[in-house]
Amino acid sequence: NGLRGDLMDEELILKLKTAGAYYLTFAVETASPRIQKMLKKNLNLKKVQKIIELSDKAGILVNGFFMIGFPTETLEEIQQTINFSLHSKLHTQGLFEVVPFPGTELYTIAKKVYPPLFDENLAKMTFYTPSSFYKEVTGIDLRKISKRSSRRFYFSNPWRIIRFFWLIPKKTLFDPILLRQFLGEVFLRLKSQVFWK
Repeated sequence: NGLRGDLMDEELILKLKTAGAYYLTFAVETASPRIQKMLKKNLNLKKVQKIIELSDKAGILVNGFFMIGFPTETLEEIQQTINFSLHSKLHTQGLFEVVPFPGTELYTIAKKVYPPLFDENLAKMTFYTPSSFYKEVTGIDLRKISKRSSRRFYFSNPWRIIRFFWLIPKKTLFDPILLRQFLGEVFLRLKSQVFWK
């Protein structure tokens, strides 16, 4: 969970598969090189795409974590992240709104770039129910973008859903308790992206 894909290789993926791994999550966050630099993560995005493909090829379900609404992020940069996800071999995705919590560098950047609007919305921000400061300071509706992106991700490419159910471990499919837990986790992920609202 939350793996850094550009530090992995095919040998490690195959070892994980042999050890019983069947669902990996890669923490991509953003496909914008500028935002990657701002976060000091500097992920090699091409290598991550390759590792996602290798994981799928090895028969492992692959999830990606993405964030939108970073301080100073443009609509074009948000679209870069969405396109990365849409054009990948990911089976599921987690698309979340950025919450710059006090004491973090993101908080300092947001406070500096967006005073005083940022402070007015601080009390509303939580991880589970973010009230995006980003929409109020830019006018860009992240919820709307997130819903549209999730629908496109899951329904514009039937391969995702077919491949997802094909790769679910057979022991999970034939065990009602495990299947309920597994599908419950997927449903919670979709729900967290306000997919159904």
